[in-house]
Amino acid sequence: MDRMSTKKGPTIDQQISMLLRKIPREMAVRWDEETTELPLEEQLSELQRRYALREKKLRGNGEHMASPSGVEVTGESPLAIQQMVERLDAGSHERLGEGLSARVIASIRNIEQCYKVFFPPEHQPSGTNDIAVEAELQDAVSKMGTIAGVRVPGVRFFVKNQSVRAIAMERIDGVSIKDVLEGKASLPSTFNSVRFFASLRSFLNAMHEHGYYHRDLHGGNVLIDNQTGMPYVIDFGHATHTISEEGVYQEEVVHSGRKKVIVLLSDEEAPRLLEKKLTAYTAGQQETS
Repeated sequence: MDRMSTKKGPTIDQQISMLLRKIPREMAVRWDEETTELPLEEQLSELQRRYALREKKLRGNGEHMASPSGVEVTGESPLAIQQMVERLDAGSHERLGEGLSARVIASIRNIEQCYKVFFPPEHQPSGTNDIAVEAELQDAVSKMGTIAGVRVPGVRFFVKNQSVRAIAMERIDGVSIKDVLEGKASLPSTFNSVRFFASLRSFLNAMHEHGYYHRDLHGGNVLIDNQTGMPYVIDFGHATHTISEEGVYQEEVVHSGRKKVIVLLSDEEAPRLLEKKLTAYTAGQQETS
């Protein structure tokens, strides 16, 4: 059936398409299927009503985003953290992981806690979130709870001063996909690829419906629980909370004094790439065994 048009501006069909592009893909498919039998004007009106309600809800989340459940430390560093950083520099502390922006180290006093200790600001990759933003985003997503068997480590508190910047968080008993692919860790016996990636996608869909996008799901940021074989998602250094999905994977950065727009790895594409790499890796392991 031909789509009706208004006298000026985009057609109703174009208005519907533009609105659906603003929301997560899975939600867009669902909304379209639920309203497609309505007359065009009614379909557009219903979609606009739903979008307005979603926008109101997400703006509320953004304005009242939960702060980390512990204490924000803005003065002197807690002595325990300062000592751990010194031990780390001396090579005498347990390092759990390291990325471009930070190291993750184990807590001495609490076996269920660890610290993400950030490198100096001048060594941070362009476009990385401020520590307070990262902590708040991780805290908010972690409070969504376990979804499809997947969750995010809880945040305890964060430290931000001239001496040290660190996020104290729940320690995870797991291995990263990156370490598995590099031969530094073994796949847990409970790992099931089909279940793992289906659950990861379900979790990401739920994140998107709440307006949260990770945008950096490489193999180092997806862990496999050693006990359950299920995913953990970590590192919210490039994450964002937004109302519209349009342009969410594009980011303006300054490089050598010049501004440019970079395209970030999408949360939809990342699981496909990781699944492909893990499938090839396990096939190779079976051939050599």
